[in-house]
Amino acid sequence: MPLLLGYVWPFWCHALLALTINFSGYFAEILRSGFESTSKGQIEAANALNLNRYYIFRKIILPQTIIKMFPSLSSQFIFIFLTTGIISEVGVTELTHAGLYIDSRSFRSFEIFIVLSVLYVLLSLIFKSTLEFVFKKTLGKSL
Repeated sequence: MPLLLGYVWPFWCHALLALTINFSGYFAEILRSGFESTSKGQIEAANALNLNRYYIFRKIILPQTIIKMFPSLSSQFIFIFLTTGIISEVGVTELTHAGLYIDSRSFRSFEIFIVLSVLYVLLSLIFKSTLEFVFKKTLGKSL
């Protein structure tokens, strides 16, 4: 890409591009399978009641689809968050990179990586609870 565009991208652009390309396929498959899982009979019943297409999508298809897709989507969002540790290998400063920097200065690997592990678990739990709150607020139902 830099040769085609004649521009040298910073490291974080390369990392963002790699993560986007990698996870867009997973998200597309989750969305496709979620929408295909809705029963055709429910759509036909809504058409028989003469409901418009927007109402059918918003009130019948979308709530069922989101409930079915929620576990896969939330695990993919958390997986994206956790794989950002890989981008420290291309020189982008993030949590793992900061931990490695501190480790190289203090030589206290065990304590540093325990703290990093706890931070990743806490951030994942916060992220998961935020996703659950957003989906519950959107649908008005419990997941």
